[in-house]
Amino acid sequence: MKFLKFNNKEDYVGIIFFIIGIIFLLITSYIELSKLGVWADEIYSLAMIKMPLNDFISYSINDVHPILYYVFLKIFCKIFYFIDLTLTGKIFSLIPILLIGILSITKIKKNFGMLTAGIFFFCICSMPRILTSALEVRMYSWGLFFITTSLIFAYEITNNPNWKKWTILTVLTILSIYTHYFSAIASFSIYLVMLIYIIRKDKKLLKNWIISAIICIIAYIPWLPITYGQILNVNTTYWIAPISINTVISYIYYIFSPAYQAIRNNELASPTILGTLLFVSFIYLYYRNKDEFTTNTLLIFILVPSIGIIVSLISQPIFHIRYIIPVIGCMWLVFSIFLAKSFENLKVFIPITILILIIGILGIFACMPIHNQDVATTEIEHDYISNMGENNVIIINYANAYFPLFKYYAPNNHHFMYNPSDSNLNDFLNNPDIIYYKNTGSKIYYVDNIDMNETYAESGFNFTEIPTNEATIGYKIYEIIY
Repeated sequence: MKFLKFNNKEDYVGIIFFIIGIIFLLITSYIELSKLGVWADEIYSLAMIKMPLNDFISYSINDVHPILYYVFLKIFCKIFYFIDLTLTGKIFSLIPILLIGILSITKIKKNFGMLTAGIFFFCICSMPRILTSALEVRMYSWGLFFITTSLIFAYEITNNPNWKKWTILTVLTILSIYTHYFSAIASFSIYLVMLIYIIRKDKKLLKNWIISAIICIIAYIPWLPITYGQILNVNTTYWIAPISINTVISYIYYIFSPAYQAIRNNELASPTILGTLLFVSFIYLYYRNKDEFTTNTLLIFILVPSIGIIVSLISQPIFHIRYIIPVIGCMWLVFSIFLAKSFENLKVFIPITILILIIGILGIFACMPIHNQDVATTEIEHDYISNMGENNVIIINYANAYFPLFKYYAPNNHHFMYNPSDSNLNDFLNNPDIIYYKNTGSKIYYVDNIDMNETYAESGFNFTEIPTNEATIGYKIYEIIY
């Protein structure tokens, strides 16, 4: 097998990097999979998988992401129904990282050499945020695989085009745009930069570029009305905070600093000395080693957050830093090419290699408390919610994101979503279905993050708070007596 042949010292150093990457992957996977913990977004994914098909389609349409990941996850979990659902979901998210390993040892090695391939796979398996995101029951690792592979095939097309490569690029792009909207923006960026290259350097490729782009657009048309509806929902209300200068600076440290924090809501990544050193090293390597491909690839990477920031500033904040994960492989490929080119300059190669090894090792230790917190929260929520029993009514305030949580942990109950802007609570509690369940022996529970006895003191209902660890789970559970 040609991809296992090594001809020089650089190749052997590359395979060492690749093996270290595998070791990091195994360690992180063991941490994440030996004791399972999930947070709110992962619970949303898992809750959807357990839903009947009609509910699954409805929730997919009303989500803020495309449907493909959920469809593939549901199929995968159906196939491996005999494995714990959470474990199955995390394994499904790990598969694209393994595929990137295969991509590294084949396509990246072929085009850029074993040293670049080894460094790249090491970075994917060890650099901040990537693997913690990859092992979440979410779509980011699949977006990462689709975009990274698209980039490699786009590169090969510009060097040695054929119909097979165009077909693969087109299919990967369609998969990408149905996986995540910022994965779609990354695909758009690849096609845009590719078009600029074609116009400047090789107009013979323009016809196939147009055909490929048109096929991708046609393939997306069925989802356009749903995208429009999701945009309207986001414009009405969305949880992402406005973007500031501090937010943008935090993006740098999110990428380069050890992952000491779980950046899941509107937290900012804290500056670190190591993150600063790695960022400065990247800038230094760029100015010493840049060429057309690495500059174009870096442009693809920069376009994604830039478009997210611009849209967020002129309309509604829509860009969260974790949305950069699908395109982050482009940046680490550029870094890997640069570092490989510096191999003969040991005064540059060795310090930067030591730096990324330190950041990778610290990243493993840093992810442990985050994972342990997820495990603890998962156990606490499971205990509290499962104690609510079965065949009861659970009402969740529309403004909070707890509906999937209770659908997942308490599936054998009757779930209702209450929107205060549509009706007052008195009318809602007198809903014929709720009254029917109440009269047949069901308890009535209400979930919110407010003090119900103060807010609804005049309602005539008695709200008995169920003891919970609100500091950990962030909401209150009440039993309503009437």
